[in-house]
Amino acid sequence: MPNLDIKFLSERRAEALKRVFNIEFVMSVSDEDLKKLAIAYRQPNAEGQFTDFAHVLSRYAEQLAGHEL
Repeated sequence: MPNLDIKFLSERRAEALKRVFNIEFVMSVSDEDLKKLAIAYRQPNAEGQFTDFAHVLSRYAEQLAGHEL
């Protein structure tokens, strides 16, 4: 069983969510833009890498938009 630092991972995930979904953004973003954001986080970047916690960010955008894509 891998030795995962759950607290460390939880803190990093929370930081990623706060960085993208700050209160100003959440209060002003449209459902359409949230859908686009959710789809974008499911795609790798030009180097073929995903953003840290991309799956979490994508799912959170879906939840805010009220739709599962």
